[in-house]
Amino acid sequence: MRPAAPFQGSTLLKTLKGHKAPLRGMVVLPEAGHVASASSDGRLLLWDYSQGAVLRGFHHVEEFSCLACR
Repeated sequence: MRPAAPFQGSTLLKTLKGHKAPLRGMVVLPEAGHVASASSDGRLLLWDYSQGAVLRGFHHVEEFSCLACR
């Protein structure tokens, strides 16, 4: 995961590799130390963001258009 246009003055800390198509949504879950990402490749990935590792992956037959968490 890499921002299309980094914020001015920001520093890229880590690139997470796993999706094969553009991201459609991302949610940071700070209490758990996880990130959830959804892509137009039809995959939803749950990451451990300190290790940069995929913890769990889910595949959908259609592409994702967004991601929300509450």
